[in-house]
Amino acid sequence: MKLLAAFLLLTISACTHIDRQVEGWPQDLQITEVRTSFMDVQAKCWDDMPWYFKVALTVTLACTVVDLDAGTCTIYRFTDKLSDDLDAHEKGHCKGGAHDNGWQEYFDAWKAKQKGQ
Repeated sequence: MKLLAAFLLLTISACTHIDRQVEGWPQDLQITEVRTSFMDVQAKCWDDMPWYFKVALTVTLACTVVDLDAGTCTIYRFTDKLSDDLDAHEKGHCKGGAHDNGWQEYFDAWKAKQKGQ
């Protein structure tokens, strides 16, 4: 039972800290918060989850979807009130905070596309 509890705690809290900031990330994205069902959050967030979270069957309480072309940052969550730390964490993603190089690559590709237009 303790092992199961530890596994659930790890999988639920997998996205715990932002360890890098994307340099040059736009700071004026329009932030929208969408409250939806637990299953809708999982479906919306699944595509952007790292493969190792998927292998561990990680569930998420919230996630952030950014569209730099539209200038939007949408936070999906299934509860009305996230903890202050989790709320700040998701808003940190809207400000360019990242866990890995995925957002840096997305930003660099977006920037290159902007220069080509």
